[in-house]
Amino acid sequence: MKRTLFTDGWEFSRNDEPFAPVVVPHDAMLGNERSAEAVGGAASGYFHGARYRYRKAFPLTLNRHNACFCWNSAACTATPT
Repeated sequence: MKRTLFTDGWEFSRNDEPFAPVVVPHDAMLGNERSAEAVGGAASGYFHGARYRYRKAFPLTLNRHNACFCWNSAACTATPT
């Protein structure tokens, strides 16, 4: 069995921009500007909302079939290759 660090190999996207490599832990909000007009006010740290996505691929070998398992917070999928 090959061991890899769970924190390696992550990618991040903000508002459907192209994914870029990041080192986790990663704070998605750090690249945003603060504003007193933010809808959430102090409860949101004065940040405007955005769509943040993280992804990581986990290569697997199962019964001589290769598969790639990808997890994100919205859904889980397994796609044979």
